[in-house]
Amino acid sequence: MRTVFKKMDTNHDGMLTLLELQEGFLKMGVKAPAEEARAVFANADMDGGGTLTYNEWATATVDK
Repeated sequence: MRTVFKKMDTNHDGMLTLLELQEGFLKMGVKAPAEEARAVFANADMDGGGTLTYNEWATATVDK
């Protein structure tokens, strides 16, 4: 999971923006990457900061 997070974090700031997540999903071949990214953000951005930390990402994707 950490490897995927680091690959998506293209500016290497330790957080994922919605755009980074969308681009990452697109590269992974996820159907409807924009919609999927918005859904993940809606459920995972627990602090409402507009970015996903690794902990938020891991919590959101642990069952996937």
